[in-house]
Amino acid sequence: MSQLATKNSGPRSGEGTASEIRAAARCDERESLMIYLTQLVYVREGHEATFQQFEDIVLPLLAKHRGELLLRLRPPADSKIGGSSDTPYEVHVVRFESDADLAGYSSDEERQRCLHLKEQSVRSALQIKGSALP
Repeated sequence: MSQLATKNSGPRSGEGTASEIRAAARCDERESLMIYLTQLVYVREGHEATFQQFEDIVLPLLAKHRGELLLRLRPPADSKIGGSSDTPYEVHVVRFESDADLAGYSSDEERQRCLHLKEQSVRSALQIKGSALP
């Protein structure tokens, strides 16, 4: 057999072994069970520094509760294309492994101790809870 034939004698590209296929299925299943949150955050004018203080404390706590910040945006006011809502100060996309992890993060003692910073700085927030689509 030629050297080329020997190199290509394994599974063809895209097929994978049975264990690789099972691992991919478990990953897909885990991904579909994760909790995704999108938050539109509206900060009180002049309280941006207080909001940043809050974020500096709570964002590192996500990992402790199997959460991950996927995206944090601060859109400029002129980036709005349409819609009836104001442009938020920030947009966050976060995911947690489970509802229990989200609950653990929400009730985390360190987070609870600094909620006054959020209350002082956030005018309103819209939170959208969802899951990954196939």
